[in-house]
Amino acid sequence: MRLFPRELNIAWKSVRHGGKAPGPDGLTARDFALIADEEIARLENELRAGKYVHGRYRKVWVPKDDGGRRLLCLASFRDRIVQRLLLERLTPSLEKLSSDASFAYRPGRGVKDALHEVARWRDREFTFALRADVQDCFETIQLEVLTQMLPRLQLGDEITQLILEAVEVAWAGEPFQGLPQGAVLSPALCNLVLTPLDDEITALSHVRFIRYADDFVILAQSRRRLEEARRRVAYVLWSLGLRLNERKTVLTDFQHGFRFLGARLVRSFIIPEKPVRYPKRPPGPPTKRRGDGLGYFV
Repeated sequence: MRLFPRELNIAWKSVRHGGKAPGPDGLTARDFALIADEEIARLENELRAGKYVHGRYRKVWVPKDDGGRRLLCLASFRDRIVQRLLLERLTPSLEKLSSDASFAYRPGRGVKDALHEVARWRDREFTFALRADVQDCFETIQLEVLTQMLPRLQLGDEITQLILEAVEVAWAGEPFQGLPQGAVLSPALCNLVLTPLDDEITALSHVRFIRYADDFVILAQSRRRLEEARRRVAYVLWSLGLRLNERKTVLTDFQHGFRFLGARLVRSFIIPEKPVRYPKRPPGPPTKRRGDGLGYFV
């Protein structure tokens, strides 16, 4: 694998400021920092020689807001560095494929941008809303679908194989259980798998689509248009091996209000319900806006 000067050092700097919990080797970020130079030199040699092998993950169950549990997969810091390197390689290609409707885990985009976009179309009389998400999205993404989607990035066989290995090793000796949550690459790969959904729904001229990872809102000027869009969403997700979360799917309007990304949107107001910590936006230019379109924002 061809590497640019200090590329792994830059990846380590990003990883160091991310999650600090140890991986399967028990090393924390502070521990790894003591041997970082030596490990990065070893990683560079392994990658250049094509001998790098991704290690296992440490798996931890954490509580979810709805009372359930989520399985986190924590890689070692040396493997996180490689995943970060791969993320930097795939991001420019993924950006070219990405829709303006997608706001999560992208350079220069984030939660507030998604909420501003909802407000912008609300102010243009798209006042009916379909609030929904993808059922167990990360856990149910199929390896076959991911394998079919990755060539669209045109990264070359070597990088593509390294990405697949980082996903597959999470379930070595077990049935495949989707993208490993907690892995550096997983959010971007989720966005990749959902690009057909973005393309299909944004192509519908009578609705407006705003997606943040596996959460999304569809806006329209009539309830009938939303019912049509809902059927289309269900079909596209089915074609990707995914499902609409029927329990969390709500067809409503701004008069009655709905919840999205930690805020309540009702009439002309967007009111955060509680302090919510979202992932930091990746570095990038600020999103240009033509006015806020927000009636109220705490």
